[in-house]
Amino acid sequence: MKTLKMLSIAVPLATLIAWGLLALAQLWVEVVSEDAFVKITISAAIVIVVSVITAISVRGYVENSELKKQGYLDD
Repeated sequence: MKTLKMLSIAVPLATLIAWGLLALAQLWVEVVSEDAFVKITISAAIVIVVSVITAISVRGYVENSELKKQGYLDD
């Protein structure tokens, strides 16, 4: 589970950092075309949202499983 927790933090953070660097570069020098930049921006937003939602779902599942094991929740 530690690996999954690390990935749930690393993926959106790495995507955000990479997009931020691209956005700064695009601001000063045209690295990619405008259409490609918009597509990359939309793709990065989708990756971030999906990975955060997945991380929240997995966290809830793991917490519920642990509470069931400890007898705090019924099956």
